[in-house]
Amino acid sequence: MNGKMQTDALDRLSALLPPGIACRVLGLGDGDVLAVLRQTVIDHQLADPNCYRLTAESPDFPASHLGNTDGCSSDPERKGSIAGLFDIRGDLVAYGALTLPRPGESSRCDSLDLPADERHLTAYLASAMVRADWRGFGLHHALIEWRLALASALGRRHMVSATWPGNYRSWGHLTAHGVHGKKLVMIADGVWRLLVHRDLESHPPQADPSTTLLIPLSKLAHRKELFDAGFWLWRLVRQPEGLFAELAHPLALVKRNNPPVKPGAYLTEL
Repeated sequence: MNGKMQTDALDRLSALLPPGIACRVLGLGDGDVLAVLRQTVIDHQLADPNCYRLTAESPDFPASHLGNTDGCSSDPERKGSIAGLFDIRGDLVAYGALTLPRPGESSRCDSLDLPADERHLTAYLASAMVRADWRGFGLHHALIEWRLALASALGRRHMVSATWPGNYRSWGHLTAHGVHGKKLVMIADGVWRLLVHRDLESHPPQADPSTTLLIPLSKLAHRKELFDAGFWLWRLVRQPEGLFAELAHPLALVKRNNPPVKPGAYLTEL
């Protein structure tokens, strides 16, 4: 990726951040502080260990995403980029990683029915974490938008991520940005993951209201047959009885006069 693309995406990210938070691309010298933040979140903030499994990561992550901070292509082994958010004291309080699979490289994108000639146009919304005292300030939403904008600039139209079905904060935020749940897949360590996807260049999909189902959060991981039958996960629904996942079939026909939704458009609904 070239430096201008990275700079433009960072400018977009900076505009979304609250006062007192600064952003930059993380480099090799940030490995230690990144490791501390990740371990703090994993040890103290996860409601369930299934939310995040280090054993499910690529063994070279996050080192493979840390390189020259200008984001240029001078790092031939670099597989992606990580944006870090820093508080007024200079402490790393959040980060978001974007992985750029190489042509022919296997990934969780393989579980989606993407056209063969577009499989090289994927980007993976990889790990993202926010320190507990900075939750509720929109940092995760901003990091999602940074990754969508950067992927779009790079021509990576297919955005993909995988999250534990019980991690409603993660997939609830992603669906708010138009990244909808489409598959339930088993990963290597025997844990189910919800595979979410958005095509940045397609017309915005719409749910068929006549097929809407509300699935209790505790049951979502056990409803693989619904995803196999073509249901998508559209949003998180909060009701007096608890949390629910709204599933529905996508409408088969979308009006052609609706333009594709650009990254950032969904923020008006948050």
